[in-house]
Amino acid sequence: MISFLVEKISKKKPTTNTTNTTHNKPMKTKTFITAAVLATAMHASAATISIISVNFQGGQNPSTGPDVTGTAGYVPADNWNNATGVAGTVNSLMDDSGASTSSSVTWTTFNTWDLQNGDSNGTDQDMMSGYLDNFNVGGPQTLTISGIQPNKGYDIYVYFNREQETYTGITASDGTNTNTYYARDNGSNYATNGYMISSDDNIGDGWTDANVFQFTGYTGSTLDFSAPGDPGAPGAWKVYVQGIQLVVTVPEPSSTALLGLGGVALMLRRRRK
Repeated sequence: MISFLVEKISKKKPTTNTTNTTHNKPMKTKTFITAAVLATAMHASAATISIISVNFQGGQNPSTGPDVTGTAGYVPADNWNNATGVAGTVNSLMDDSGASTSSSVTWTTFNTWDLQNGDSNGTDQDMMSGYLDNFNVGGPQTLTISGIQPNKGYDIYVYFNREQETYTGITASDGTNTNTYYARDNGSNYATNGYMISSDDNIGDGWTDANVFQFTGYTGSTLDFSAPGDPGAPGAWKVYVQGIQLVVTVPEPSSTALLGLGGVALMLRRRRK
């Protein structure tokens, strides 16, 4: 679309008055507007994205679940941070480029588990094998990501799978945004289901089959996860976490680009008058 506008502008003819003074104005307008369109196009392609991914390896004591060494996640990413044990902290989390960040993750849970269905490829099936288990049992259980870059919007993906029909949910809060989402784990594994998303905060109209919770529009520098109480699930209720991704983005400037193109059109209209 942008290239079409540039082409159209470049072909605009001068007015019928062909004196040097009048002829120069359309040329200046043409140059200025072409530059504006190109600047808008450059701005529209300037969006950036950074992904921080954490794999909770879990395990059946004394063994540890599989680590992630390749590309994994609903939002495919490299350089996962592998976390082991029922409690711990991983500082300077890497992003998908392999660069260290200011973020860290801290957790304490009741126990860990491993479905032992990894495929040893270091990718999705391995990530969806081990997990922090019984996050809703005993207490207090904690799961916090801190040091997230301020003034950056991000989306959150929380992975869960148990290979048994289970009703589950989790609450994510950054101090400003707090949401609780629910889902039914239908008992099949990742190899069967792939990824299924839930952002369902209303179980009154039924339960959503999923193995990933998606939270959007968060901005706080500290992100806390907690287990909601059983809302009256029709079957086994449990809270467990295989992995987490934070997808940090600069919003796509499509609206800005459209405003820029609208301004170009307005300038053209005024010049014609």
